[in-house]
Amino acid sequence: MSGRGWRAVAASVLISLVGVTISSILWQQRSRSTVESVSVRPARRSWADEQISQAEAKLRTLPGEANFYVELATGFMNKARESGDGSYYARAEAACQKAFQLDPDNYGALRLVAWIYGGQHRFVQAREAARRALARDPRDPWNYGTLGDALVELGEYPAAAEAFQKMIDLRPDTASYSRAAYIRELYGDPEGAIEAMNMALNAAGSRDSEQQVWCRSQLGNLFFNIGRIHEAGAHYETALKIFPEYHYALTGLARVRVAEQRYGEAVELYRTSLARVPTHEAAVGLGDLLTHLGRNGEASEAFRLLDVIEQINRANNIEPEPYMALFYADHDRNLDEALRIAEHAAQQSKNVRVMDTLAWVLYKKGRYREALAASRQALRLGMKEALFYYHAGMIHAKLGHAKQAREALRQALQINPSFHPRHAAQARAMLNALGD
Repeated sequence: MSGRGWRAVAASVLISLVGVTISSILWQQRSRSTVESVSVRPARRSWADEQISQAEAKLRTLPGEANFYVELATGFMNKARESGDGSYYARAEAACQKAFQLDPDNYGALRLVAWIYGGQHRFVQAREAARRALARDPRDPWNYGTLGDALVELGEYPAAAEAFQKMIDLRPDTASYSRAAYIRELYGDPEGAIEAMNMALNAAGSRDSEQQVWCRSQLGNLFFNIGRIHEAGAHYETALKIFPEYHYALTGLARVRVAEQRYGEAVELYRTSLARVPTHEAAVGLGDLLTHLGRNGEASEAFRLLDVIEQINRANNIEPEPYMALFYADHDRNLDEALRIAEHAAQQSKNVRVMDTLAWVLYKKGRYREALAASRQALRLGMKEALFYYHAGMIHAKLGHAKQAREALRQALQINPSFHPRHAAQARAMLNALGD
């Protein structure tokens, strides 16, 4: 199907993706050498904690009841989303396996495993698990959500859009509206994405504050990505009034403060976020900012945390993501390993982010024509992602395509003039060099 055809499919759909955001970075233990300087505050007792405690209490009374293990697995998954702690995925999977031992036909466990596999980045298994659950109950909107999440990660966007549309037809709620937001963003409709995410926020129950702050953080990301910095900051700040240590909002607000050149505040926000949950995004953001400020020793410490996160992911059976390849390429290090990671990911999926990463790594390796082919794949949906256009512009410039380079770099800066503290400046410098 052509790019226009894909967009036509998406235009009729209301969707997004919770799984990716839930499952990107996981952690089980902190590296004393890298985070010892930040104080770790005790976590408050959350809704997910209550779910886990209640399920465990039921199991103490009736240890042979499979459905109680499903409740326990659900609590572990919600805790994973809330905390970013990848060990909860393995616990959830173990709880489901116990439910299957007690009741091999348990539908609750069957529908849950697709979510778990998605969290572990086992997207092919997640897709197949969701299809098995759908075969059991084609009227359950949950199954369309987990199926669509896996299809998005595998780059099967039209099928994902159809799955999400089915989900929202069956049950319009926070989960389905938030998926609407993501698919609209992917297909280059950020205003539609914001509209859908606002619907998700409004649908969130007043008692579920975690859903509210998650939706606020996603709204912040959507506004930031199109350069509406003030509105992005307002949503992150609102989220932090509800959950002062919500790491997604802390990292998002740090990016806003960088864009506002309020660097001291940004450093502290990144550090607080990392103390709460060490994530790739926060570690790279802090490292890049410290490098920009000339604090190279501290930047190296932040970057070393990435290795710790990778080790933790592997310990928790989390499949690797291409973000490390993008980090290596951005910082001109380990380029052979970056290429290995990116090519392996591209063999599994033609996801637009995977293809953009491959394009940037190939650019760094000097393979500009292959880079351009991958970049075109990344841009095929029309997603308004400034970084994609920046990469495309730099690749065109190397190939001597001055007109295309200028167009792509202008597009990057038009989408978000503050999309990256270093790359935005490099885009302007290249435009000047191209006589723009």
